[in-house]
Amino acid sequence: MTQTLIPFFIIGAPRSGTSLLSRMLNHHDDIAVPFETDIIKNFHGILSAYEPLSNTCNQRRLVEDILDLPTMQDVTPAINIDNVMAEIHGTHFQDVFEGILNSWTHLQGKHLWGEKSVTNVLFSDTLLDLFPRAKYIHIIRDGRDVSMSLQRAPFGPKTTFTAALRWRQLVELSFSIRDRVPDDQYLALRYEDLLDQPKQQLQRVCDFLGEPYRKSMLRFSENNTPYPSDPVNDANLQKALMPNNKYKWKRLLLKPEVELIESAVGPTLKKCGYSLSTKQRPLSDPEIFYRKFVEPLPAKTIAMLRNKQGHEKALAKLKLLLKWQWARLTHSS
Repeated sequence: MTQTLIPFFIIGAPRSGTSLLSRMLNHHDDIAVPFETDIIKNFHGILSAYEPLSNTCNQRRLVEDILDLPTMQDVTPAINIDNVMAEIHGTHFQDVFEGILNSWTHLQGKHLWGEKSVTNVLFSDTLLDLFPRAKYIHIIRDGRDVSMSLQRAPFGPKTTFTAALRWRQLVELSFSIRDRVPDDQYLALRYEDLLDQPKQQLQRVCDFLGEPYRKSMLRFSENNTPYPSDPVNDANLQKALMPNNKYKWKRLLLKPEVELIESAVGPTLKKCGYSLSTKQRPLSDPEIFYRKFVEPLPAKTIAMLRNKQGHEKALAKLKLLLKWQWARLTHSS
């Protein structure tokens, strides 16, 4: 059996380079990183429907339902359930999780897997309980650029203010993971540094993971397998590295927009090493309420109606919840 090492998780806010980094690392001879699996997000609260996992039939049901997720249907090469079952060597959720990723990793002749679901940090307690020895690569991008990019994505916040708050939330949650693990389990990497010094930064990552550097990681764009992201992100991932894809906010954001972002998330920007360009102003409670709940409504509603991928994920989640409720009712009766 191919040896599997301690796994790693790429954490941070969406639109911060998590997809780029995962694509680069997946081009390494020995490292496998799928697109976002969303396994923890979808299953951490409904595991009672599959207990006890010491029962092989229950394990198989759980694996079947995980592989049925839209995110898992996008995984290439496809995962075989019998191969997964052969890779499960315990009776807990983390054993099933590892069995799935180990199976996919070994299928490619590799031995180290990583995972990049950005929602993982929302369940950091669960993540740390499941994988106490895992390593975490925190990729950080200027929140002003992330705010612009998030608004153009088919998912997530649709205003400058709410996008900045989302960036702050996920960055701070990632820092909370840093604060709870030993130093040798956490690595911070700035997106801008990855663009400016790709070889040096990827060498840092490989050293952190205990893997040799491979030039192939810089040829990530040669892989023309579609990435199950939005069309713009997918197109960018099939291009060579774009060194100028940084600090675009300096050209594209109006000064009032920059001032609003920096007033809302200035301390976190500075914590990440970014300097502020405006004088921060206090935001009143009425303004915060308006910008959080009223201003986003029109654009958010339109985006939700258009987001076909989001509809598929929501239906999959509803299906799982109905299964969980049915399992609870039949068990109690």
